[in-house]
Amino acid sequence: LSAGCFVVPLEAFVQQRSPKAERGRTIATGNILSLLGVLFASGWLWLFSSHFRLHPGQVFLVISAMTLAVAAYIIRMMPDLFLRMFFYFLANVVYRIQVEGRRNIPLEGPALLVSNHVSFVDAFLITGASPRPVCFLMYRRYYELPVLKWFFRAMGVIPISDRDSPKAIILSFQAARRSLEAGGLVCIFAEGEITRHGQMLRFRKGVEHIAAGLDIPIIPVHLDRVWGSIFSFEGGKVLLKWPRRLPYPVTVSFGSPLAATAKASDIRHAIQELGADAFQHRLAEKQTLPLAFAREA
Repeated sequence: LSAGCFVVPLEAFVQQRSPKAERGRTIATGNILSLLGVLFASGWLWLFSSHFRLHPGQVFLVISAMTLAVAAYIIRMMPDLFLRMFFYFLANVVYRIQVEGRRNIPLEGPALLVSNHVSFVDAFLITGASPRPVCFLMYRRYYELPVLKWFFRAMGVIPISDRDSPKAIILSFQAARRSLEAGGLVCIFAEGEITRHGQMLRFRKGVEHIAAGLDIPIIPVHLDRVWGSIFSFEGGKVLLKWPRRLPYPVTVSFGSPLAATAKASDIRHAIQELGADAFQHRLAEKQTLPLAFAREA
């Protein structure tokens, strides 16, 4: 069971990320390496049982220690992937994420995601809904928190603030553009702050500066039903309220790509249309009038 949970996602990852022209060769090479690994592991098992005379429990203990050493090395080299995996699991346990339009995210190549900003966990929800890792622009005040700064740095977050100097803001935009030029996904919350009343705020022009001159798609993203969670400002409080239900249902909608020349107002309008479509999912979970009356009575 454990081997299946490891191998199946790994095979899917290899098939998804390998270049189309080299996909057959990549899979064949992976199969050869897997066979060599099986032969190598058989040699280790023979060495442990026949030469060192270890019983099965000790064999498992030694293999576990070896696996732990390799895992520690991988986490040290790529901490962002481990953290994304951890928060992907957390986001899909605490929340029940319904994803719409996931196919609008290109499986390869750069894209700029532009989303509304409803709560402190919006980045985790988008990460859990996206098939690819996403680099986020974050308000510098939160990025500089001593306890979390190492985490945000490992995730590759780009800090930015309207209180920064013009030079610092330009440097943040340039960092986002470099990530796009390298073929990555970058997400910006164009409102610049979390809504305090549940309604979408005006979009700032930063998204236009990031996409200017780049031949990339802009993907509008809408987060629905997040307002009301304990991480939103509903009721004027964050965390200081009981969750309405667990897992908490949210909808993450990815819209059709827009051109890089799209204005901030056009992107905002596209996100509002996604919100109107996502409202249908709320209605689908509502009780029928007779059932609601019967339960109330």
